[in-house]
Amino acid sequence: MSSDPILGFPLIDPNQTGKTLTLNTAIDAIAQSIAGALSIDASANATPYTIPYSATPDEPAGTKTALRFFNLTITGALSGAWTAYMPAGQYAHFYVTNSTSGGYNITIMVSGQTGVTLAPGEVLECYLNGTDVVALASTGPINFTVSPTVPNLPYTDNSTKVGNTAFVQAVLAQSMAYSTWNIAGSGGVFSLYTLGSGATLTYTVAGGAVNGLTSFPAPGSLYKVGDLLAVNGGNQDAYIRVATLSGSGVATGTIIYGGTGYAAAAGAALLSPGFAPFTLELHGALTGNVTIYLTYGTYITQGQQYIIFNNTTGAHTVTVQQAGAANTGTGTGVVIPQATSNSLGALITTDGETDVWFGSSYDLNKSLGTATITGNTAGTTDLTINPAFTAIGSSTILADFSPSFVDTTGGGTANTALALRVDPTIGATNSKNWTATFGLTGISVAPSITSGASGTITGVLGLGINVSNLAAGATLTAAVALEITAAVATGTITNNIGASISVGTAGTNNVNLLLGTATAPSGTWGIYQSDSAANLLTGSLQINGAFPLYLPFNNAVGGVIAGGVTAYFGPVGWYAFSSSQGWVQPWNGHVVKILVYFDNTPGVGQTYTVTYYENGSPTAMTGTCTNGNYSVILTGSLATTGGDSNNVAVITSAGATPTNVRGYMIIQP
Repeated sequence: MSSDPILGFPLIDPNQTGKTLTLNTAIDAIAQSIAGALSIDASANATPYTIPYSATPDEPAGTKTALRFFNLTITGALSGAWTAYMPAGQYAHFYVTNSTSGGYNITIMVSGQTGVTLAPGEVLECYLNGTDVVALASTGPINFTVSPTVPNLPYTDNSTKVGNTAFVQAVLAQSMAYSTWNIAGSGGVFSLYTLGSGATLTYTVAGGAVNGLTSFPAPGSLYKVGDLLAVNGGNQDAYIRVATLSGSGVATGTIIYGGTGYAAAAGAALLSPGFAPFTLELHGALTGNVTIYLTYGTYITQGQQYIIFNNTTGAHTVTVQQAGAANTGTGTGVVIPQATSNSLGALITTDGETDVWFGSSYDLNKSLGTATITGNTAGTTDLTINPAFTAIGSSTILADFSPSFVDTTGGGTANTALALRVDPTIGATNSKNWTATFGLTGISVAPSITSGASGTITGVLGLGINVSNLAAGATLTAAVALEITAAVATGTITNNIGASISVGTAGTNNVNLLLGTATAPSGTWGIYQSDSAANLLTGSLQINGAFPLYLPFNNAVGGVIAGGVTAYFGPVGWYAFSSSQGWVQPWNGHVVKILVYFDNTPGVGQTYTVTYYENGSPTAMTGTCTNGNYSVILTGSLATTGGDSNNVAVITSAGATPTNVRGYMIIQP
């Protein structure tokens, strides 16, 4: 009796009796081949496993009953890759499903051939062609009248396998996701790019988050310390960092983020993350510098942008750098400034190949609009920017605001270019009293060296202003480095001060106003002029405040004073006929000192008398120079009123020796 060459069931012989049995056997074989199922427990059958195809007890030897299935399912918990052999020289059309756990691939093949390999959860249509098992590919479009389902793939998958809608949603969610990483410790590399593969993890869970790393059943190979790996399972958002290696396989790791939606698992696959979440929060106490490598790829596959919040503590840096093909840093990278509570986010961009840059630049050729910050809570600050630079290079710039203005429309245009405008106002509806010294401040600049700091800082500049014309073809008709105007239109200003300068005496050398140099002279000065400018003070000048009025005089006009003369000294010399040629007192004050020198002594029995005159009348401030003396010093505190006429009178006795006179008067406010 002959048999079917494909399915192996007996064929009906023309002269056969009892044909019903043979026909039933054939129908059963056909039914098994188009609808039968075979399930193999891989955990109970060591790899490589040979799928049986010999006779069953009720059929002749050599039949292929065991290959009469349409659905082949491999089950069981795997601890490594698993392979099943099918017989050479046979033919079968079937589907294979990898329903194993543990995260390992399975292979169905003819011994010595290539076969087909299926990832966990994958289903594949196959054909045993007598030589090997091959996958059947579609030769044209497939039109579904229903919505088919396919196994879910991890969002890190980068193969040609079919992705379902859950896979697409996971990729989209990850591209805009927020993740929080604990990078506390001694620093080192945290690389989102890895050359390793094959590692698996057994872990524990609390509240859906991975909270313990029990073991690494398969260590894999080609890993580096610092590689970041995504844990397959849950929402595939848990990250661990490779801490130590066994050879090039994973020996131990640390949890960077426990993720969400996880259940405890044994032998879960560890995957390359591919790329970081779009928004990344970093925290933890650092005792060393951290470098984060972004995944290496191409401009298209790994050109990305990220927002990173560095909430770490400790005087150490967090640098984000591009990984190279060998999983080492390439390019310069950027240092993410430290802050607290997500108060400062850094927007960075990478091309996926060469470097990482800050991406927070703006095109001032376009309108930035108007931003309004509304605060309604008393005692709060609406906008605070407090970055802390813990390790800086030769130059660190927090904010570089350097607009460029160009007008190519021709001359004669009344343009106004204003780089920075600060116009705070107290609103029209305000009715409260503001009792602070300066309730409204336009700009406050107060750089300081914090208590506890050490080292030598060669200079601190509160505010630097410089106006330059660096163009040989441009004419600047007026250059004013600083203009100060305090004006009032309608309301009342009680105290109107153009500029108030007071540095006190905190330094070894103190100057309130230094002209012509930036090098402080020795001592304490109110105003110090160091350059060659001849006209330090000119025009109508009135000096008030703590400055004394120093009034010198001599007899250059009027000549030598003879005996028996009353000489009234004023700003232009002396006159014998009138006391009306004196100084006009500019403000209310006090005459505190008059000093008069003579180049002769009066003579025996003679005197030179000095008297202070106020509005033509002598006062009680008077003194006499007798023979043998050459000066008179008058002191006191004689009140004088602004607008008064002041004189110093020198009265010589009749026989006194003629003399020249010089001296000065001091009036304090």
